[in-house]
Amino acid sequence: MSLLSLSKKILSREKAQKSTGKTTAKKTVKNTEKKSKKTDKTASVLAGRLGMSPVLSEKGIRLQEQNLLVVRVKPSATKQQIAQAIEEEFGQKPLSVRTARMNPKTRRRGMSSGRTNHWKKAYVKMKDIKSII
Repeated sequence: MSLLSLSKKILSREKAQKSTGKTTAKKTVKNTEKKSKKTDKTASVLAGRLGMSPVLSEKGIRLQEQNLLVVRVKPSATKQQIAQAIEEEFGQKPLSVRTARMNPKTRRRGMSSGRTNHWKKAYVKMKDIKSII
């Protein structure tokens, strides 16, 4: 199976999961808003501030078999912040979080040359990743 077909399959699962999970998430948010508004506001700000997006590469998909989720985050994100955002996003507490800084690479297009941005990659070990995907 090619990488493109695997990524399409994963994205279609995520869309189906999100479409079914949105209604339940709204109900839980409404219940928690009544209890404490400050904690929900800080949690939603945290998830948006980290700019999380899954890494859909061959290695990233292969690591999902070992219950590892590979996520791209901003370089300023800490392991604790990543763990909180993952728990808020997927409803599962991660077992461990490992991070790696990705250095910029030089890219050329004709005569002009430039550099890519630096970013951080997080390897998040989950108890059961199949329920997320």
